[in-house]
Amino acid sequence: MPSLNRGIPSLSQVKNKYSLINKNLNVSAII
Repeated sequence: MPSLNRGIPSLSQVKNKYSLINKNLNVSAII
């Protein structure tokens, strides 16, 4: 993935995206 070549900032952004997705999944799971 080209995002890995960018370095740490991209990884942090990916982690943020996954965290948001996890939050959405948790909310949907609760509902």
